[in-house]
Amino acid sequence: MLFLKDQGSAWPAEKLEDDVPEATKKRRLAKLLRYNVKVAIIEPNNNVGKCERGFKIEGPSKKSDANWNGTKLSKMRCVVFPKDLCYR
Repeated sequence: MLFLKDQGSAWPAEKLEDDVPEATKKRRLAKLLRYNVKVAIIEPNNNVGKCERGFKIEGPSKKSDANWNGTKLSKMRCVVFPKDLCYR
């Protein structure tokens, strides 16, 4: 969650004068949101269909019993893959 300023926080910095213009705050927030979209949506989609090692199976997928749900250990991302790809 991103926001311009948390009104209810008890951080020591709250006592300092706010000398950053509102337009600058909004520009910085917009830049963070654009980056967040890139990281959260675009980059994981670049890995669709790729076969990689180094993940942990956590259980069956919530949407299909034919798939496993797990975590890719190098990037700590959630992955879903067919059960028939696993070697026993």
